[in-house]
Amino acid sequence: MSAHALHYYISLFLTTATTVGLGVFVLFQKHKQPLHKIFAWYSFAIGYWSLLQALMTMARNSATSLLLGRMMFVGVMLIPALFFHFVTCLLDKDGLRRWLVPNYLTCVAFIALIASPAFISKTIFCPILNGYFVAPGRLFFWHLLWYLSVANYCLFLLWKSVASASGPRRNQFLYLALGSTLGYLGGWPNYLYMFDRLIPVLNPFGTYAVPLYVAMTAYAIVRHQLMDIRIILRTSLVYSFLVGCITVTYLVAVMIMERWFQGFIGYRSLLATGLVGCLIAAFFNPLRQWIQALVDRALFSATPPELAAQREQLLVEVSKSDQMKAVATLAAGLAHEIRNPLSVIKTFTEHIDADREDPEFQRKFKRIVGGEVERINLIAQRLLDFAKPSPPQLISVSVPQLLDDTLELLGNELAQRHVEVTRQYQDAPPILGDPKQLKQVFLNLLLNSLQAVNGHGQFAIKTAVVGQHLEVRISDNGCGIPKEHLERIFEPFFTTRSSGTGLGLAVVKGIVEDHGGKISIESRLNEGTTASVRFPMALSGLGMNSVTNNTDQIGLNP
Repeated sequence: MSAHALHYYISLFLTTATTVGLGVFVLFQKHKQPLHKIFAWYSFAIGYWSLLQALMTMARNSATSLLLGRMMFVGVMLIPALFFHFVTCLLDKDGLRRWLVPNYLTCVAFIALIASPAFISKTIFCPILNGYFVAPGRLFFWHLLWYLSVANYCLFLLWKSVASASGPRRNQFLYLALGSTLGYLGGWPNYLYMFDRLIPVLNPFGTYAVPLYVAMTAYAIVRHQLMDIRIILRTSLVYSFLVGCITVTYLVAVMIMERWFQGFIGYRSLLATGLVGCLIAAFFNPLRQWIQALVDRALFSATPPELAAQREQLLVEVSKSDQMKAVATLAAGLAHEIRNPLSVIKTFTEHIDADREDPEFQRKFKRIVGGEVERINLIAQRLLDFAKPSPPQLISVSVPQLLDDTLELLGNELAQRHVEVTRQYQDAPPILGDPKQLKQVFLNLLLNSLQAVNGHGQFAIKTAVVGQHLEVRISDNGCGIPKEHLERIFEPFFTTRSSGTGLGLAVVKGIVEDHGGKISIESRLNEGTTASVRFPMALSGLGMNSVTNNTDQIGLNP
């Protein structure tokens, strides 16, 4: 086999492996996105063309070569059509999408002509490849004109986008445009094999430009998130793909060097071949490691150990940023909550000299200013509970008893509002908890439900054993919580009530988590809300069959 033929086959098989690999990778990342599907099919079409072209030339008879050649041109037809589709979608060229259907119809028309002698007339023997190649018919030149026109127009669109884009988007387009240009410049001279007197001397080396296009596109994906693909270093498919490409390149280099040594020295011994192969392998292994390090720095701007150190530093900075954000949120909320009471107090103090002897003013002063001072005191206490809660004093606690005690505290309020409370307690061992803090949790949740029902409401309080946890569910049929507010209800100072501090649920969440539990809230607007709290149980040996049901019409029997 001549050196020309060797490079010809190596470049085609390398093109097949790299393009199909890139297509699979992109499809694996986002298989439901139309853009990624189109790019994958485009890559598969290039891989199909290069594989069939190699098999066509390797065929041992003219008839098989002709069949494989016609099959090959199915992929050739699809390449410009899919490239145009991909570019218009990537660049959001809505005005050009009206040409998609005509472009695909042209592609289908040429595919229908492949079997005709007017398109591919015969096969010719190519001495430089020692194999067959198909020869063009009179209609073939129309296909060649369409192919070159579409491909060149797409490259023009990419380079135009490079000039108009900026930032990361420009880098994405730049490497894709550069790689695509090299790929088409290296791939299209394969057409010249079809003309007996126009065998391209440099074409085998030119076809290596197609894997180079793959490498540049992979670089745009990994380094600049082309097509919005974000990958994880080392553990991702792209790193394996790159290492595979390096390994293939390494093996090809070993084969070429071994043949060069064989031709230069003239040895034919199998043992000598093995020794030379070992020497070449020993020389190229450090080179392969150096190439991998170069890829790490080119794609990821650092080696893996450096990236790990950068990641740790980034996590520390993100943690500090989150802490500062939390402090800023607390400060803003505190300032907002205290400003209103201070404004009221300031207004009264401005009139104290003029209305000092007015009994009505004195009564209002004591009532309103005293209430606002108490409000500031409540905010400060809630803030202290949230920012620096006292550690829970854990003892064995009966949750149903705590719930009943809390309901008893709210008895008068529940009676005045005619709220019906249904209790359903499943028999379960006690939990380890701080009675005062847990009572504060249940009191806050019940007060929120009481404010939501607005009279003649219904509460349902249930306890149940769920695995190794005791779950408490407090439900009401109140006004509910809007969906957009559900994600923020545990944030400090977030409240939709003018009289609320926005710290109640934040404190509740902290207490529950200090007890090793979890809290969640489900709600539907105008239907009601359910708060679910889970605590780890202190003991095993559950009595699963005993259930206590009790319904109190508290409004009738306080």
